[in-house]
Amino acid sequence: MSTASKFIPDNEVDLIINDIKDSYQDGSMFAWGQDDSDIGLVPFITFYFYTGDGLKGVPADIWQEYIDQGREDELYNESDIEIYEKSQKNTQNLLKNMIQFYREFHQLADLPFLLKRDAPTSEYRKVTNQEDLFKDLNKQVDEAHKQQEDYYIAASSEESINLAPRWSISGIFTHIINMEYSTLKLHFRWSWYLEHQQEWHQFITKWLDILQPEQCYSGFEVSSPLIMDGGPEHGVMERMLADHFYGVDIDHPFTLSFHNNRQPAEWMNPARMGAGLRPATWGIMLSNYWLGRLGKTAQQVKQDLHHICSCTLLSDGVWIETTPKPQLYPVDEGVPEVLVKVNAYLKPILNDQLQLHVFDAWDDDPNPRFDESNSPQWLRRFEVDSNWPSAAIRDADRAQKD
Repeated sequence: MSTASKFIPDNEVDLIINDIKDSYQDGSMFAWGQDDSDIGLVPFITFYFYTGDGLKGVPADIWQEYIDQGREDELYNESDIEIYEKSQKNTQNLLKNMIQFYREFHQLADLPFLLKRDAPTSEYRKVTNQEDLFKDLNKQVDEAHKQQEDYYIAASSEESINLAPRWSISGIFTHIINMEYSTLKLHFRWSWYLEHQQEWHQFITKWLDILQPEQCYSGFEVSSPLIMDGGPEHGVMERMLADHFYGVDIDHPFTLSFHNNRQPAEWMNPARMGAGLRPATWGIMLSNYWLGRLGKTAQQVKQDLHHICSCTLLSDGVWIETTPKPQLYPVDEGVPEVLVKVNAYLKPILNDQLQLHVFDAWDDDPNPRFDESNSPQWLRRFEVDSNWPSAAIRDADRAQKD
């Protein structure tokens, strides 16, 4: 990527926007780039599991020093031990459930998976037999849990991690002290989804009940390589599309894995996941934890929102789908009322300070990017007094509705 010229030339922006609109309508997938490397706009769902280990507040370097000296027990009090043991049991159960989840997801896919991450070597290799995807998986996850090591899983329907996936799975299941969330992300083929919407809904709500994440989001996002959250190019595409589509989300599980949840009662870092949710663009889960923060029960949420959107009751919360299928919501068609209403309802637990961008701009960077200044504006884009993407556009939209 050049440091002197724009990654996306100005004269190609309108072409990209029109291609995305056409791809959405005809059920294909938009991808921009070269034969061996591209960036796509793809449907996704990401599960976030809080697996913090009860040692929050202890700096990582101090924690490691105590571990090296065999003195880790000195860092725990009785409450910490209870939290730690619970988190380890939850992680073990999560790993076991993940294997079955992976198998069932693979059975849905209408394309073979061609690439997988090899856990022992951390390298990606081609898949010659679909059963190879699951070879030694139980053994590997059991060993990872036994050794208190993080475990990564990744597979894609493409031949390279640098190609936007039509189907993919990637997850981080962690024991690391400063990675407080384990995550599991799926990309699914848009054309398949359009023909199997009810089947997908049943699959997702079934596994939301089993896996019980603390947060879960679904919609459209700019694709990024498996596991990692993309390079500077992906951030440029995210920022550019944010000016043209209200419904494109930003989801960076690897970055957000390092966010925290439990903090001293007197302060919570506002840039972290534990401080609040990001706004809904299509699917969003309210776990019992966040229902408590909202001051509602799952049944109350369903009653309050039933005339606006779909709400499915779960064993640990409620799953909300704002429309029958994900929408892009082009800016030139106006702000979607359903997202204004749903996010207004969720506002007490939304977090407009959440750090979503991965890379900062460099000196004289000619590319548009999200930063600490414009990220909060984007996160507030569904508020009635928002000026995203510009005051002129929103004023015209408000005037038309008046």
